[in-house]
Amino acid sequence: GRTDLTIRDSADCGFIGGGYTEGDEGNGGSIRINKDARCTIYGTEIRRGYAERAGGGIYVAGTLNMQGGELMLNTTGGQGGGIYCEAGGTVDLTDTLIDRNTGSDCGGIYNAGGTVALHHVTIKNNEAGSQGGAGLNNKGNAVLTDCTISVNSCGDHGAGIYNEGPLTVTS
Repeated sequence: GRTDLTIRDSADCGFIGGGYTEGDEGNGGSIRINKDARCTIYGTEIRRGYAERAGGGIYVAGTLNMQGGELMLNTTGGQGGGIYCEAGGTVDLTDTLIDRNTGSDCGGIYNAGGTVALHHVTIKNNEAGSQGGAGLNNKGNAVLTDCTISVNSCGDHGAGIYNEGPLTVTS
């Protein structure tokens, strides 16, 4: 069966983060959302997570809905310092800040074949090593509505967006 988790306004506790994952299962430094699971996050900071392989902040194989809040200062040795969306996963962000995340391949959001919808999202100051798309690396389906992508940097291929899948951008 499906598993649901709701996180509301972490202002009282500060933030969710500081997690560390490594090895073959080194995905999802702060939060890992497995297939058939759904996580809804309201007004929460996800920061200082580390994943050796993917998703320094959040690894998504199921469904992530996030409204408000920030993903910042997360790191991965692989793909998606802020968020990694697996093929078949779904990410829907509204009024969210993706800031100062780092990864070897994409610092902000790495979409490996899932569906990503961003509404009023700011993606800035993210860094990628030698691979492209420090802000967004899209290999799935992505829709961006009224988003700001700025001041991201990488060693190669599109510091803001690196795209290999269907991408719709509107303001």
